[in-house]
Amino acid sequence: MCNWITVAQALAPAISALVSVFALLATIWIARRQMRISHQQAEIAKNQAQVTSDKLRLDLYEKRLEAYAEFTSLFVESSMAIPDRDSLFRLESKIEKHKWLFGPEFAQKLKSVTDQAFKLRAVEMRLNRGAATENVDALLKRSEELRDWLTQQRQAIDQLFEPYLRIDKRMSLG
Repeated sequence: MCNWITVAQALAPAISALVSVFALLATIWIARRQMRISHQQAEIAKNQAQVTSDKLRLDLYEKRLEAYAEFTSLFVESSMAIPDRDSLFRLESKIEKHKWLFGPEFAQKLKSVTDQAFKLRAVEMRLNRGAATENVDALLKRSEELRDWLTQQRQAIDQLFEPYLRIDKRMSLG
């Protein structure tokens, strides 16, 4: 008769080897699953980074478009009527903020435009208050010069804004 203890002792190394192989295979299977999960997490993180970058581009685009609309309204207003003093002060106060959206050279250009708009306002106000007859022709000429200058600047401003308002993957973030 066979003694079970003797059989178990004889098979113990083989059973131990089988359990070790099974544990090794299970570990490999788990490691591969974890690797697949890690790759999926990396892909999700990459997609989230792209979404965040696109959102930043959209936010910047919206802020830049708003700035563009504010300044183009100045040109429309200046070409048809006396620029509103409060509007000019509002625009001037935003120029510093826009420097961070576009750059310092941008702020300088916009400041020169608002300065000329203030001058146009002053000339028009003097004309409306009834300037002396000898000054009327000079004031009308100055008003026309300022309006012409502002009209010409409209194109320059469009060119200045254009790279920042282009919607594509190369859109400048800074």
